[in-house]
Amino acid sequence: MGWFRSEEMAYVTILMNKDAAHQCVDKLGKLEDGKGAIQFIDLNTELTTFQRRYVPQIKRCDEMERQLRYFRDELKKHNVAAADAGSGGIVDHFKQNMLQLNAGDSADTTLQAMEGFVAGKYNELMSINEQLMKLTRTHNEHVELKEVLQACLKLEMDSGPVNAGQALGSDVSIQSSQSTNARPLLAGGPVEDFGFQYLCGVVPATEKLRFDRMIFRATRGNVMTNFFEIATPIVDPESGEQVTKLVFILVFKSEAIERKLRKLCDAHSAKQYGCNPRNTQELETRLRDMDEEIADTTRALGLLHRAQIDQLQRIGQSVEIWQFSARQEKAIYHTLNFFKDDIGGMLKAEGWVIKSSVSEVDSCIQRAHNEIAAEAIATACLAPSTSKTTSRPNRQRTTSWTSSARCSRSW
Repeated sequence: MGWFRSEEMAYVTILMNKDAAHQCVDKLGKLEDGKGAIQFIDLNTELTTFQRRYVPQIKRCDEMERQLRYFRDELKKHNVAAADAGSGGIVDHFKQNMLQLNAGDSADTTLQAMEGFVAGKYNELMSINEQLMKLTRTHNEHVELKEVLQACLKLEMDSGPVNAGQALGSDVSIQSSQSTNARPLLAGGPVEDFGFQYLCGVVPATEKLRFDRMIFRATRGNVMTNFFEIATPIVDPESGEQVTKLVFILVFKSEAIERKLRKLCDAHSAKQYGCNPRNTQELETRLRDMDEEIADTTRALGLLHRAQIDQLQRIGQSVEIWQFSARQEKAIYHTLNFFKDDIGGMLKAEGWVIKSSVSEVDSCIQRAHNEIAAEAIATACLAPSTSKTTSRPNRQRTTSWTSSARCSRSW
């Protein structure tokens, strides 16, 4: 036989027990150094995808793959490298040592053990991420409230008790229908309370122009707007990206305007904080409390982030093996969907086998049935068939030197 000529093929029919079918396909896939020695033919072409026997198992494998993709995304997000899976019996090693499975365990037991193992790792990582997200959100609220308190103090010191809505410098934007004269009308006279109300909070910098414009339009210029930039970006707990935000302090004198402003805050992703710039003593007390809260949440975030990285490093050591195992399990069930029900609880399969490997294929099928220890297991049967439903595929044995010249159609 020449280098570029196909192996001689034989069309066979295989009868196997349903309980041993999973083991049969698993062992057959390991022949010829993992390349396989048989190509099965789909005997259920009249059935749709969702009418086949092993669709539920494939869906369970899809869920495992989704969880494993989440692992890979988290590893990439936190710059944690995944270890190489290696080669040579990695799936069997994973099933025996980590899942504590034996060769005679049923297919349902194997799939259930893999599901439980991956789901356990997934739930552990999700729990850490949820705690980290909640703590990050709390930390952000404390940081934002501290910035709001500092802005209120700055507003009170710069503008004075009477003209709280006047200009505050180059980093403050003010819109007012009143006079911009910074001098009080009654200089040196008694300080009066004009009944101004304040609405304080934090808004993303990207929303600043739209937010400012809508306030002016909705209130017809009857609100003084003051914006202060937050020097340190705020980390978004969901995406992990840094977001630049601004502190806003709105000064107005109407409950109707207040209702409009609160609706505008909700529409522009602006978070509101209850602060009164006129009460300086309360602001200073809350500012000291916020410093302590921020220090505590910073320490807790550091510990929780370290636990997250440790968990990801442990996952990264084996995630490639888990993915390979899940894909192999899914491929086995895809192949089993090619088989057709036969009498006596048997499955019928047809396909093309390398003629020189027929005895080896038969031996694999018999070993798979012998590993399932049950008296009801019937003996498997492999027999030549003349009802060839497809054309013969090509199969070339190649070496490291001839593999690059392989050009014929193969399976």
